[in-house]
Amino acid sequence: MQVTQIPPQMLHPNSQASPAPPASPAPPVEDRFALSGDEPVAFTFPSFASQADELPAKLPEENPPVLDRPVLLVHGYNGAAENWQAFEDWLTRDGINPNGGNVKGDGTSQVNPEGRVFKMQFQRPYNSVVTNASELRAAVNQICRATGAAEVDLIAHSKGGLDSRLYLDQGDEKVRHLVMIGTPNHGTVMADLELRFRELGLPIFPPFQDTEVNQALRDLSADRVGADGRPNNPVVHSLNENLQRQKERAELLTVDGNGVPTLSDSTVLTFRGDGVISRRSVELPGVERSHKWWVNHTQVKAHADVLRKTIAFITDQPLPADEPEPPDVPADQEIIPIKISADPEKLEYLIAARK
Repeated sequence: MQVTQIPPQMLHPNSQASPAPPASPAPPVEDRFALSGDEPVAFTFPSFASQADELPAKLPEENPPVLDRPVLLVHGYNGAAENWQAFEDWLTRDGINPNGGNVKGDGTSQVNPEGRVFKMQFQRPYNSVVTNASELRAAVNQICRATGAAEVDLIAHSKGGLDSRLYLDQGDEKVRHLVMIGTPNHGTVMADLELRFRELGLPIFPPFQDTEVNQALRDLSADRVGADGRPNNPVVHSLNENLQRQKERAELLTVDGNGVPTLSDSTVLTFRGDGVISRRSVELPGVERSHKWWVNHTQVKAHADVLRKTIAFITDQPLPADEPEPPDVPADQEIIPIKISADPEKLEYLIAARK
C-alpha cells in the first residue's frame, strides 16, 4: 500500500468536506459522540459514497402497499442500479408490486408494461447532472409509454436527487413525487477535493481524465459565491434559485442520515450528517424533511424506517414520526487540518483532527 501525503494548504482554502461512515450498530448513547481531542477523522470521497449496502438491510416486517404509479429508483454518483436492493426486495415482496427491472438512459430498454418498480441505469455512473437529467427524462418517458401511467414517482439517492431536480426544473416533467435521500442540495467540499486531487495527480476514481467526470464533480461541489459574484457551482446554485418551480411540479421530501462525523464546512465538524453529506446540505427551505440517526451515506437508503417513510410519502399516507433527536448531540465544532494521506487502494483521505 502506498500512501501519499500532501500539505493541507495545497487544497482550496474555502473548501467544505464530508467524512467516512463508522460501523453499526450504534454504541450506547454516552459513547456515540466520543472522540478524543486529537483523534483523527477519515473522510471518503463521493466516488466511494454510493456503493452497495454495507450491511444486510433489515426490511420492514409488514408488506408494502400497492403502489399508485410506477416508481423509478435513481442512483447517485458512481452508483449503480444494484444499490437499491433493499427498496426492490421490499416493494416487490410476494409480487405485490411487479418488478420492472432496469431502465437504460439511452432509450433502448424493453420496459415491462406490468412493472411498478424500476431502477435507473445511466449509461455511465459518473456523468454530469445535465447528461443524467436528459437520460432520466428518456427513462421516465419509456416507463410511461409502456405502462400507460401519466406520471412516475422518483426515489433518488445522493447526486441522483440533483439529476431529478434538473429534470423537474426543465419542465414537461412526468413526476408526482420526488424523494431525495442524502442529496447534496447545497453541494459538498469532498467534490472540490476530488477535483483538486485530480489536478495534483493523486490517485482517484475513475482513474482517467474525462470532461464529464470533472463536470459531475463540479456539479457536486460546495455551493459558494466567489469574490467576483459568480457561483462556484452554477448548476446547484440555479436549482436552488428555482426551487419554487420544482416544488410546484412535484411533491418533495428530503431524508438525511445523522450521527456520523461530517464536515459541514472546510473547518467545521458536525454530527448532523451521514459522513459524506451534512444535514444542512440536504435540507431545502419549505420542503418536508426527515432525519434518520446512526446511519451513514450508504446505509440510509436501506434502513427500514426510511423505506417506510418514503413509501408513505409517495402513496400520500401520513408519515411515521421521526425518532427523537438524541440527547447531548455535540454542537458543531471547528477542526484544524493536520495532513492529507491518500490511500490508492481504499481512496480514503485523512484530512483533519478535532481542536
